[in-house]
Amino acid sequence: MTTAADIKSTIDIVEVIGDYVSLEKSGQYFKAVCPFHTEKTPSFFVFPERKSWRCFGACAEGGDVFSFLMKQENLSFVEALRFLANQAGINIPESSPTKSNANEKIIIANQLASDYYHDRLKSSPLANDARIYVENRHISTESIVNFQIGVSPSSWDDLKNHLKDRGIDEETQLQAGLLVRSDTGSTYDRFRNRLMFPIKDMNGKVVGFGGRTLDDRNPKYLNTAKSPVFDKGALLYGLYHSQKAIRESKTAVIVEGYTDVIQAHQHGFQNVIASMGTALTVQQVNLLRNLAQRFVLALDSDTAGQAATRRSLESSWGVFNRSSIPTSGRRTLFGPRESQDIRIATLPNGVDPDDLITKDPTQWEICIDQAPEVLDYLFEWEASQTQTGNTADKQLTIERLFPLIAGLDNSFEQDHYFNKLARILEIDEKALIASVGRLRSPQKNTQKPREVVTSALENIDTDPLEEHLLALLVQFPELHLEVAELESEVFWVPQNRHLYELIKEKGPDLPTTEFDPIFTERIGEFKDAPLPSVDGKAQRDALISCAERLKERHIRGVIRDQKALDGASTGNFSNESDRIAALERASQLTVKFKDID
Repeated sequence: MTTAADIKSTIDIVEVIGDYVSLEKSGQYFKAVCPFHTEKTPSFFVFPERKSWRCFGACAEGGDVFSFLMKQENLSFVEALRFLANQAGINIPESSPTKSNANEKIIIANQLASDYYHDRLKSSPLANDARIYVENRHISTESIVNFQIGVSPSSWDDLKNHLKDRGIDEETQLQAGLLVRSDTGSTYDRFRNRLMFPIKDMNGKVVGFGGRTLDDRNPKYLNTAKSPVFDKGALLYGLYHSQKAIRESKTAVIVEGYTDVIQAHQHGFQNVIASMGTALTVQQVNLLRNLAQRFVLALDSDTAGQAATRRSLESSWGVFNRSSIPTSGRRTLFGPRESQDIRIATLPNGVDPDDLITKDPTQWEICIDQAPEVLDYLFEWEASQTQTGNTADKQLTIERLFPLIAGLDNSFEQDHYFNKLARILEIDEKALIASVGRLRSPQKNTQKPREVVTSALENIDTDPLEEHLLALLVQFPELHLEVAELESEVFWVPQNRHLYELIKEKGPDLPTTEFDPIFTERIGEFKDAPLPSVDGKAQRDALISCAERLKERHIRGVIRDQKALDGASTGNFSNESDRIAALERASQLTVKFKDID
């Protein structure tokens, strides 16, 4: 047997997965609410005999114990293999001893430095100012121990000499970021007279430090420089301590600073982590997405904190996702937005999380529990920034917020926010509709047993995903065979649907085809739309990706409609057999949808 097979045969997959989700026995299987997407009815199953798992819900994923751990903990296969091997008591030799040994030396150096700083804070007569500072910040002795808080000496070489006495050479200290080399070639301690916060990875290893000055020197906060084991943008302070609580609550609360996290944990709010003073990066967001389903940003209420919130939403969470295709006209084709439960906690003016938790933990809890959804936050923000008497301001607000509305799956939510946008701008809804697209009469389906409520947005002749695909086909007609199986029914916008049918019919002859005037302008827009300068393979991949997402969206819509027709009663059907048939169709479509993935 291979090492992986040995581990799989030894490890109990039910026990491993049961550490992350609450499994319930169901016959010879176990079921739970899927940890990888939001749902109310359990669709996640574990099969002990096959040593596998599968979600039969929205994400439709599955695999073995390795794939589960990789997805849940954001691990590589090798990392998952080693983690489970350790649990199984199976020894795996290092595959790259030189690199591994070098990194291990850095980790050891960091841990020795952490112990040194921590011991100084606890007992050194020279650390009295640091102890007074900690006391004034209301940090308990227990928190000092739990987070291994310490203090660095004022001298230039105390730590260097301390580590050298313990066998850590200067080169390793330099690689760890504990020393700095001067222009003359000499080395000195990087952290001097600072309150020290060890930064750990998810396995509890000290990979770096954050130091807060205890005098007037700048910068106020100093972090370890990037090293083989430390990348500030790929780590979250407190995540080692918080990951269990985040998994259990399925909620991650993101703050800015070290003391924000420490005070939160000190008061029992264990699912709080920090971005370490910067807007969240994509790597940090990906770490959290593997642990939680709900995310609350509780950054400082000052201007810098609000700016960090906006940067995080735009650059890392992809809320705006303006992967746009500007057209030759006034319209911009916005990329689709991924659905995610992000909320923004609104703290009292001038109060940061540390202060609020210390003075009024109940108010903090209310702020987190009642944090508005990201769209509500953004709408309020835009309302405060928009001069309703200024036409240019109104247009900018529309360009900023409308793509977010169009990206919503739920038509009732679309209508809600569409109406809200009209109220913010103090304009009539018809005027707003005219500014984002031309209305078309909704097509009626006389076979439906009752009237289906649709969003006003569904009638607007713009759709980012459809337009991206059409722009690709217009500019690269030779790729039309790649989506030959794509049916026109997946297009929601009638004009786009008809245009797709023409493109599909003409194929490579598209550039020499004379179109009806009704399509000429539209074709011109797509022809002039700037697309990323990539090779043919990337163009093909982008086209296929758009097609798959359109099919997925279409099938989701059909399933939603079928289930909506069923509702909570049989009133929409002439008899029970019709109702059952409708559910069977929905079930078949669900299977078809999974096949797309």
